[in-house]
Amino acid sequence: MLLFACKAMNPSMMLRTPKDYQYDAFPQQPDSSYRIAPNDKLSMQILGDGGELFLNVGRGGGGQAMTYNNLEVLVEYNGMAKIPMLGRVPLEGLTKREAEIYIEDLFEQTQINRPYVTIQVTNRQVIVFPGTGSNAQVVPFARENMNLFEALAQVGGIN
Repeated sequence: MLLFACKAMNPSMMLRTPKDYQYDAFPQQPDSSYRIAPNDKLSMQILGDGGELFLNVGRGGGGQAMTYNNLEVLVEYNGMAKIPMLGRVPLEGLTKREAEIYIEDLFEQTQINRPYVTIQVTNRQVIVFPGTGSNAQVVPFARENMNLFEALAQVGGIN
């Protein structure tokens, strides 16, 4: 009985709250931007000439501009990321957009003409236990503001 007490006495307890439960107030200006943290894996695209080479590739254009497509970078334990031509750069605590601007500024100082940088955090994920215990799944975040219900739906719901 002790091993199965939760299942027998309180099924479907997830997401229930008492009727008089006091919820926290919503923040006036929510900060939904993810901040880069140690052990994050970043996929970077670094282009010169304001990204013009990227746009010209489909039209048969070429050029001698500097370009790194899908450069994989790990944010180390101390918040630093090792980037070609720049060395170790502190990225911990920055949003993706702040990091893009920061790296563009650093590349501009190394004589790169109008650098264009995009960053994606590729290792954000959540582990979902659908209820049976033996079929847990790792769900990668498909987009920046994915929520709990989307992750549960992606694994087929909870038993």
